[in-house]
Amino acid sequence: MEVKAIIFDKDGVLVNSEEVKATAWQQTLAPYSVKNGFSWYLLHLGPSSISLAAKAIETFNLDEVPENISREWYKNYLLIKDRVKPIKENLQVLAILASEYLIGVASSMDKATIEAEMLKFGYREYIQVCVSGEDVANNKPDPDIYLATAEILQVKPSECVAIEDSPAGICAAKGAGMFCIGFKNPLYDLDLSAADVIVKDLTQIDLVKI
Repeated sequence: MEVKAIIFDKDGVLVNSEEVKATAWQQTLAPYSVKNGFSWYLLHLGPSSISLAAKAIETFNLDEVPENISREWYKNYLLIKDRVKPIKENLQVLAILASEYLIGVASSMDKATIEAEMLKFGYREYIQVCVSGEDVANNKPDPDIYLATAEILQVKPSECVAIEDSPAGICAAKGAGMFCIGFKNPLYDLDLSAADVIVKDLTQIDLVKI
């Protein structure tokens, strides 16, 4: 295939934020007597906070509406967001790829958080577009966010390689018709078998063979 663009997920691929988000879920669900909010979140990476809130209500039989839980989670996340750190070796890989390919970021998070983190950690200068869950009708695992990113980059989905760390993200990328690389973040163990290729280190990527 002719690769013209590389589209990165943000959380768990460019920044180590998943454990921070998990802590915020632990804090959010604790008042409802949910003791395993941290580990529960790490099993459900990828979807938006509103989708996860709905899932939590269903799983734990909570007498609440998704909007309230999602809002409380975001408040908790903002209080500890400074714990988020860049994955520096992946920044180096992205910078190298940016010399040959268009670069996009497709993340379920809100636009403000994506832009702030990409700027703070030195990614933004290499990225043509950041697409958030707020920009599409349906978030991951639906393909909308990847289709929107490809459209803005003015490339076909078949000309894109997506890099994801979660089953929901892989489903979104594959649903959009993209080749998907599963990045196995060492901080958690998820089933990435639906990806076309799985790597533990992004320096292992050989786009020539894709």
